[in-house]
Amino acid sequence: MECWGAQGGSFGSYRGGYGGYTKGNISIQKNAVFYVYIGQAANRFNGGHVAVGFGGGSGGGTDVRLVNGDWDNATSLRSRVIVAGAGGGACQRGEGYGDGVGGYGGGLTAGTGQVTNRYGTNANYGYSTLTGGTQTSGGTCYWNDTGAHAITAGYWSGLAGSFGMCTALNGQSNHNVQGCGAGGWYGGGSGGHSAGGGGSSFISGHSGCNPVNASTGAHLGVGKTTTINNVQYVFSSISMIDGAGYNWPSNSTARGSLLAMPKPGGGNYTSGTGHTGSGYARITVMH
Repeated sequence: MECWGAQGGSFGSYRGGYGGYTKGNISIQKNAVFYVYIGQAANRFNGGHVAVGFGGGSGGGTDVRLVNGDWDNATSLRSRVIVAGAGGGACQRGEGYGDGVGGYGGGLTAGTGQVTNRYGTNANYGYSTLTGGTQTSGGTCYWNDTGAHAITAGYWSGLAGSFGMCTALNGQSNHNVQGCGAGGWYGGGSGGHSAGGGGSSFISGHSGCNPVNASTGAHLGVGKTTTINNVQYVFSSISMIDGAGYNWPSNSTARGSLLAMPKPGGGNYTSGTGHTGSGYARITVMH
């Protein structure tokens, strides 16, 4: 099985974060049924978000799961066995408030949204640090107050990511939110004056991943595997590459070296980059 997370939405001259990639081999029982959920770029489906305010929206994760249902159904989300995290949305408010490229998707911990281009009087306003999702928690929104024109974090309504998704920005002011967090195993953080955080990846059988109990959602511990209806699902020949082009070795909890990510249509992406556009999944039968 192979999954590619969606890229985050671009905005102005800044691009959305690239999506991550996951791959693994698995032996399954006869008549086993899997459900494939494919994330879209700058779309709410599977954990991303549409464009808001001065941002480009974020990508949705791509996953394979054992329980059917709405993409955000808690029981269905807990049955995911392989997930590729998506990229965070870009932002460009301009005028010195802060712009940036979306955080990369994928990896055990996804990327933080970029904050750059802060200058002049408007640089005295605060900005968000929007981190990527991890194995046990969503990306955070930390508000940095700066200068004489600093304002309260509540005004900007920054929101942490949650299991499987960014937190919906329903009712948030378009003026206040630019960076949208992405979908994945855990979603990225969303907030103002910054690009959004990426969504993390997950593979049952990766020694750095932390699965959840299918009934309660409680984490089982690093290196444990997913069990659904008394059947254990364990992948082998695992590959996990984040949207910045770095490998996360299956026998480690640490990020490894650069490794070219395969493209869905063949060949590889340029070193140091990840998946572009909407998500993709491929299941290859091996005899």
